[in-house]
Amino acid sequence: MQLIISCSLILLAIIATLTNTFLRKPKQPVINENIGNDKKEIKEYPPVTIVITVHNEAENLERNLPLFLSQDYSGNFQIIVVVEKGDSQSEDILKKHSDSSNLYFTYIPQSSRYMSRKKLAITLGVKAAKNEWIILTEPNVAPSSNRWLQHFARYISDDYSIIMGCTVYDDEASAYKRYEHTRTAIYSMRNASHSTAFRTNMPLVAFSKSQFLDRHGFRGNHMFLRGEYDFIVNKYGKITNIAIDEEAWCTEAAPSKKQWSNKHIFYQETRRHLNGKFRYRCFFCIEQILLHFSFIGSIAAIVFASIFNNWVLLGCSISAVLLLLSVRTAIANKSLASYRQNIKLILLPFFELSLVWRNLWWKIRYIKANKTDFISHKLNNS
Repeated sequence: MQLIISCSLILLAIIATLTNTFLRKPKQPVINENIGNDKKEIKEYPPVTIVITVHNEAENLERNLPLFLSQDYSGNFQIIVVVEKGDSQSEDILKKHSDSSNLYFTYIPQSSRYMSRKKLAITLGVKAAKNEWIILTEPNVAPSSNRWLQHFARYISDDYSIIMGCTVYDDEASAYKRYEHTRTAIYSMRNASHSTAFRTNMPLVAFSKSQFLDRHGFRGNHMFLRGEYDFIVNKYGKITNIAIDEEAWCTEAAPSKKQWSNKHIFYQETRRHLNGKFRYRCFFCIEQILLHFSFIGSIAAIVFASIFNNWVLLGCSISAVLLLLSVRTAIANKSLASYRQNIKLILLPFFELSLVWRNLWWKIRYIKANKTDFISHKLNNS
């Protein structure tokens, strides 16, 4: 019996290791052959419009807008900034750059009765765009270099309905935030590259203007205050390409404690209205179940074997725990490093084991929240 239990623990540790999300890499992305790469003659870069929506983010806008305006891009590009009417700080920043031929800005009306102001801002930006391909991003996102757009645009093709970009948190973000953000990004990109995209946790996506308008933009989810990137990817990401090369990344400012909390709690509401949530969540649940069964089972066996002096079982149980944690840590560390996330090895096992419990905490917070806080109040009260 002890031999069967010992072998079962080792086998469970191996299976729990092989189901690690960090092993499930996205498919190799496809580069538009009409544009070419470093080994081919550059033919033509697609005209693009970058849409940035601003809500009380003048500091981020002032820091990052010049980085977008200074892009060394071989094709035609336009930047549309949509701001709240009356945001004088943002207006002053935009006026400072008004001599740029690439910049256009517009304002959100004072009231929006039937949709969230964020989604209204995006819709206005898309409608104002003069180019077919839209790149949607945020004021707190910064391009990696003045050739970022050149690299990102290589992934744009009419063969795809969505291009998912990649953002990494800056060094101000805590180790756990960088760990979770990167892990979720890898999981989402892998899912999108193998089947219909479900969501993205990164505020950087490209899609076609005509597709967005022909399918009525945010119709069906316009009342929800958050989740605009998730809804766009979920609705339009039937065939998705991934802009995964480092030159095409952007850096995202570290979220504050409140922003981090809102991001998770609002996602609990958003997820309920996305298509394919069972398929998307299935592997995550299986991975977490196997991880915790293996860890808890091995710890329980160590305690039992120590009490009853069962040395064979004790040795196998310790081996199973070491195998589980050390190999998963090594896999996670290698994957995180490829996204420029250098996190202390000693922290990774704790992050891996705490993830599901943190998610449970956000779920509890959501259940206890007033559900009217997740939708447009004017629409709710109308």
